Amino acid sequence: KVQLGELNVAPGKTMPLFISSIPSTKNGEITTLNFYFTLKEDKIWAEKGYLIAQDQFILADDTNQSSLGKDSENVKLDDRKNELLLTAGKVAVSINKKSGFITSYSNNGKKLICSPLKPNFWRAPTLNGRSGILSASKHLLNITDNVIVKEIVTQDLENGITVTSILELPVNLKDKKLSIPCTLKYHISNDGELSIEMATEISKELPTIGNFGHVMRLGLTAETPAEFSKISWLGRGPQENYHDRNAGTPIG
Repeated sequence: KVQLGELNVAPGKTMPLFISSIPSTKNGEITTLNFYFTLKEDKIWAEKGYLIAQDQFILADDTNQSSLGKDSENVKLDDRKNELLLTAGKVAVSINKKSGFITSYSNNGKKLICSPLKPNFWRAPTLNGRSGILSASKHLLNITDNVIVKEIVTQDLENGITVTSILELPVNLKDKKLSIPCTLKYHISNDGELSIEMATEISKELPTIGNFGHVMRLGLTAETPAEFSKISWLGRGPQENYHDRNAGTPIG
């Protein structure tokens, strides 16, 4: 932390600010420049130190550096009867051929998920949701139960292996049957890092669900082991921060 001291800047005016040194950024860390503007004395409406405004600038970002399998060699692919098993050092990922989903993900023998990682288009309605949301969205609740695998493609790259699952997710409605195309691209890098890309196209023929549009959520879901009772993350917090107030919550 650096104490700048008193800054005498008139409203609507600017002044240069010089920073003599910036600490180096280590692997997996972010270096930020944070500004906090607080009251320097008590006021009728707030006490000394009350936060009036804040801003944050990212100076360096090395969070893409993985430490999962630094000692590993190239990713190995074991093409089995019902699954593709990819290993990179201590990291192992299994992809089921009948669903195209990741069914197992472990590091050093410890399971990180205990259910398949599946696409998700639904969430539980809240009190802010309009009445009838639950019944109007039931067709999205178990949409992955009857997944159709069109093709699974593997690609051996210099920095790892990419597996692409090309899927169709049938949607059963009362008056018609539709399907949602979904492509899941998994990349296992040589250092054991797993990255996932999901692409889909939502049909406008799907029923509209209140003011949510045609789906209530778009993402992936899986269960984690029960012993994972705590979680830490490098991101904005500690309070929730949706996209409409994202910049109001600093990183770190």
